[in-house]
Amino acid sequence: MNERRFYVYEHWRTDLDCCFYVGKGQKKRAWKCMRDDRGIEYWQALNSIGRDNIYVKIVESGLTEKRALFIEKDRIAHWRSIGVSITNMTDGGYGASGHIPSEEHRRKLSAVLKGKPKSLEHSAKVSASMKGNKNSLGIKRSTEYRNAVRARQTGRKHSPQSKEKMRIARIGFVFSADHRKKMSDAHRARCADPEERARTTERLRPYMHLPPSKRSAMRGA
Repeated sequence: MNERRFYVYEHWRTDLDCCFYVGKGQKKRAWKCMRDDRGIEYWQALNSIGRDNIYVKIVESGLTEKRALFIEKDRIAHWRSIGVSITNMTDGGYGASGHIPSEEHRRKLSAVLKGKPKSLEHSAKVSASMKGNKNSLGIKRSTEYRNAVRARQTGRKHSPQSKEKMRIARIGFVFSADHRKKMSDAHRARCADPEERARTTERLRPYMHLPPSKRSAMRGA
């Protein structure tokens, strides 16, 4: 195994021509922005700047992991010493490739984040990033990814406790008039599609001999 496979990289913003994140990695790590382990400040900056407005600078390559961690820490210290507000959450210089957080660590993170309200500005940025705006992340899920999620969810049954929580959460909830109109329009569009009608008919055919009051129960069995 080649131990000198790591490198240290920096993400720079084109508008200010300045670094805003320092990291270490291997293979295509530096060019994969769709990561969830860089911290909330990184994502806020990336949403604000726009994925197309950053570029990658390789500081040094052909490093052992130990050497890469040392250089990463040195670069973070350098930028902070000259007053640059980079988005790294730590001082760097530690960590291990392929590390999987322990259950205890995950529980602590969950406890810290649970119940924290998100600002309207934050929610708007997240929404924009998921819709593929030109100045956002533009998350696009591949057909393979969607099929994998569908397969994982097919046949999934919620526990009684989970069902009760969902029932309580829905008590008193009313969709807005605008939302109801959108659902109605979407439903009408599906009904107008001959192929969709044919698929619906085939899906419901086994239950057509039953009275309406029993169909939904049988489909959920």
